[in-house]
Amino acid sequence: LKVAECEMRQIGLPDRDITRAKRAEQRLKAFFQQYPNSPVADEAKRRMKEVQNNLGLHNLSIGNYYYTLSVGQQKAGLKGAQSRYRETLEKYPDFDYLDEVLFKLGVTYQIEEETEQAARYFKRVVSDYPYSIY
Repeated sequence: LKVAECEMRQIGLPDRDITRAKRAEQRLKAFFQQYPNSPVADEAKRRMKEVQNNLGLHNLSIGNYYYTLSVGQQKAGLKGAQSRYRETLEKYPDFDYLDEVLFKLGVTYQIEEETEQAARYFKRVVSDYPYSIY
């Protein structure tokens, strides 16, 4: 846990290099495998959430870049946005801004006229995040 905390202290902003955040995540995963019933497991879970939120924000910002290119400026980038948003959904299921990810993923599919896929993500926003601004 201390090694992971050392890595966490060196984590920068989500729009910077994420090497330290990935290392901290690996260290925390190793901690959970070696010590699943540790008395500091709750603290480690809290740390893991912090790290994964940082990594999720990194993916979200990259996805938003492609989203803005494709939606706002009518340029290519939908696939790049979808890729980053789906990666965020798969890797960070407890990410704090998952409602935004789901909504924007739905919009990208709506633009591509894949209404069934879009509806799937919009329904998840409504059911999982009823008070979301999205």
